[in-house]
Amino acid sequence: MFSPYHLPFLIKYFDGIDKVIATRMLRIVPPSEPTLTEEFCALMSPANQRREGALAFDADHLQAALTSHGDLIDADFTIETHQHSQRMEAYVSQADFALVLEVENTILPSESWRAAYLMQAKRLFPASVGHYDVGSKFASTSKSQEKRIRSLARILGENALRYCLYCPPVSGYEPQTLGAIRALHMRAFSSMIFDYPVGLALHEEIRRSGGIDAGIWVAATKSPPVTAADLHDQAFRSYDVTVFRDAAAVRSDVALQGASPLTWFILHHLDLGTSRSGLVQNSTRTMSAKSVDRVRAIGSGDPKAAQDLIDELGSEARSADFDPESMKVLPANIVTIRLRVGPTDGLQLPLSGSRV
Repeated sequence: MFSPYHLPFLIKYFDGIDKVIATRMLRIVPPSEPTLTEEFCALMSPANQRREGALAFDADHLQAALTSHGDLIDADFTIETHQHSQRMEAYVSQADFALVLEVENTILPSESWRAAYLMQAKRLFPASVGHYDVGSKFASTSKSQEKRIRSLARILGENALRYCLYCPPVSGYEPQTLGAIRALHMRAFSSMIFDYPVGLALHEEIRRSGGIDAGIWVAATKSPPVTAADLHDQAFRSYDVTVFRDAAAVRSDVALQGASPLTWFILHHLDLGTSRSGLVQNSTRTMSAKSVDRVRAIGSGDPKAAQDLIDELGSEARSADFDPESMKVLPANIVTIRLRVGPTDGLQLPLSGSRV
């Protein structure tokens, strides 16, 4: 229910948040992963945006733009912070924050949906002080952490878990690396078919700006990128229509092949499943509401959901080498993006057909 008119405003808003956080990576001493996540979550709060003035196009501007033609659209961004005991954190979700996306359509209720993800933050480390190149690595991943993530993926599903990868903006890499990244992106775009609303918006954005300059990327936790070269080699791969030419291809596997800028990860959820990009995965449109709501409950710090997961993990959650200092679990923050289409109390349409 979001037209080509609305999408550029959403792109402008989320790209603005991306730019502020990604630019922090260009400091001589970049912030740590926890600090970047704290900054990201804080910046998603409209109240903080108003106080700090960090965004030229903030949530208030977005709301005004979405409704400028009389459309009944309400955008709401909420950040909830949860305090957990350190031992409880070490047992449960292996995430730095939870991301929940919700669309409520009060005119066409069948088009309402929600999605939930547990996000594990990683940052790219410079090759040398202040310099990023193709060999720069996401160096903070450990084998023990990967093992814990695999255990959670077995229970919650691969689609419930994502890496949030903090990188400099593409324009912030060394010139030779910048050229290489552009070449990898051009390869991905050359095999895409853009014949759906969000795809057309992506096509227009590339035409307008010359390329993607994102610094916050979302990738699956299965076979994640190790270097900047890996990340941009995987960029937009799951958008590639050629991966669907194999009749035996499994759609969920396709979604786990690529990386996406945060802006486009969010926007592809608005495409009602018609994009063929394979990206909309842990949503009530593609998964059971029960499984999505379980992830959302864990992300919101629900004690029962946490205990149920601990019980299901069994001995895996109570291993002798358990280290509360290195295990990040129940998210301290949950970022919820809600978009409502239609009046708060709904609207009954006197339709004579059976389409709705």
